[in-house]
Amino acid sequence: MKKLLFTLSIITLAFTYTSCSDDDDDKKISYESLPAESRLFIETHFPGVTVRLVEEDNDSYDVYLSNGYEVDFDKQGVWKNVDGNHQQLPASILALSPLDIVSEYVQTTYPSQYIVEIDKDNQKNGYEVTLNNNLELIFEWNGTFRTIDY
Repeated sequence: MKKLLFTLSIITLAFTYTSCSDDDDDKKISYESLPAESRLFIETHFPGVTVRLVEEDNDSYDVYLSNGYEVDFDKQGVWKNVDGNHQQLPASILALSPLDIVSEYVQTTYPSQYIVEIDKDNQKNGYEVTLNNNLELIFEWNGTFRTIDY
């Protein structure tokens, strides 16, 4: 009985170890290693904010800022996602075309809400915008409202 219990313990431990193994391909890199376009985006829209961490994986860069924001970039340095973690996104980002159209739609249609995340969503062929009430809106690439994402 002790042998069986020991064998089962070893098997359980082996499965636990393999299921918890670190398969994360993210690699920490320096801020200076980001493409110039990414650095310019951060410095323009988050002036004076400290970059806490930069991670690189196979197809993107994830930048974590000291104010709680996260910005994801593709390998060319173009932003893919800006997540304010429930904080309102900077007006300078929302002033970019066609995000200015998106922002105007949100202000008109949902005047008591604000944008906390924008994702360039290639699968939905447009922008996915999350409001502070967790409502997700889908917009065409040109900024035209398409639908609510339920």
